[in-house]
Amino acid sequence: MANVTEESVVEVLNSVTATAFPTLAEFSGIKDADIFVAYIALLLMALIPIYIGSHWSLSPKKDGNDKEPPLTTKEAAMFPLYASGFLLGLYAIFKIFGKDYINFILSIYFVLIGAVSIGHVLTRPLRNIIQFLGLGRYLTAYKLSLTRNEEDLFNLTFDYSNIFSLLVGSVVGAVYFKHKQWMANNLFGLSLCICGIESVSLGTYKIGLILLGGLFLYDIFWVFGTDVMVTVATSFDAPVKLLFPKDLAFFESSNSRSFFLLGLGDIVVPGTLYFPLSFSHHEALTLACAGIFIAFLLRFDKRKSEKKAHFSKVYFWTGFLAYIIGLIGTVLVMHFSKASQPALLYLVPSCVGSTFLAAAIRRELPELFAYSDEDEKKKISEKKQE
Repeated sequence: MANVTEESVVEVLNSVTATAFPTLAEFSGIKDADIFVAYIALLLMALIPIYIGSHWSLSPKKDGNDKEPPLTTKEAAMFPLYASGFLLGLYAIFKIFGKDYINFILSIYFVLIGAVSIGHVLTRPLRNIIQFLGLGRYLTAYKLSLTRNEEDLFNLTFDYSNIFSLLVGSVVGAVYFKHKQWMANNLFGLSLCICGIESVSLGTYKIGLILLGGLFLYDIFWVFGTDVMVTVATSFDAPVKLLFPKDLAFFESSNSRSFFLLGLGDIVVPGTLYFPLSFSHHEALTLACAGIFIAFLLRFDKRKSEKKAHFSKVYFWTGFLAYIIGLIGTVLVMHFSKASQPALLYLVPSCVGSTFLAAAIRRELPELFAYSDEDEKKKISEKKQE
């Protein structure tokens, strides 16, 4: 990636791919303390969705809507190619038509899916609060169905917690759309990542290796080989990044130049598959591939524990700590080399290498490669029918 100026979108490593933290040379007027606080804040914002989304992926959805089916080997192998094509498409559009009109359309789209994501994320804790207060009667479920010749075309189950949460998400969306408020922007980013990690299943460890391996090569190529990624990232103006003020003295500023930016990885770079108006696993993949991999490890931990309520999270913590090390490594290299780095150059070897080594040491490699989310889902379904 080319040098990032103060006016550029700084691609940072989020829960998934290419990134670049601002360096001291690029922001020489900012106090070291402010830079340190911003680094910590952005790192925490990358880790929180992974932790929450991973644990939420353990339990089935309670809204009556099934999670997306696991990825196939073909989908994982082709995803970097699809993402490359979309990235080049955005690059051409920005070059030919300019960015204002395109950004307006994309902003509307991301505000809509962001509001829905916030509504989804708020629903679970809100239900817990309602039950704790003894107001369970307000959680009566309603169902909307659309059928054709007795064939179900659409089913939606909801209660008052869903309605309230969606209203909150809509308010946040309106605030962002009108004022581009940075905290509203962050709520979008965090909720999108949580939904992506919770919803998407890699299926098997092998598929995870294929996906991360492909994105590893993809990330390196588009960061070091061309200016396409930088052009798209610096032209893209939508709620697809996390923000934190550069100078804490101007905490209330809404000017985008007053912030460090944490890109939502594959949403901005490497080009998203976000355009279909359905939150399928292709779109969710663009949020947090490494986070999805770590969530898979947690489900494997749970499978190994069988029926234990509290289980050892050996592989989850191995992957999670490796992710932190990868993030810190990227920051350190960028900070001292004063050159942008592709995040997956550090994240993939760290996460994959550590979990593979852990399985080898524990002599559980065959078990890790044999585990399948789809098989586990079938077993759970069969037990419920019994």
